[in-house]
Amino acid sequence: VRHIPVKPAPGAPKDMAALLANAARDYPDRDALIGRHARYSFAALDREVNAAAAGLASLGVGPGVRIA
Repeated sequence: VRHIPVKPAPGAPKDMAALLANAARDYPDRDALIGRHARYSFAALDREVNAAAAGLASLGVGPGVRIA
């Protein structure tokens, strides 16, 4: 496993959703997540995260709501 430390640029978004959306826009085909049985580009990961967020929102889950 390779860890690449990332230092955010001044003025960069501080929330994960914005960071992922920016990476998906700027580097859509680059690897974002590599696992034993799956590999996701930034664009694919952004789509999956947005779909999961939409599903949770449809169940009434919003910011600050804890889920198990």
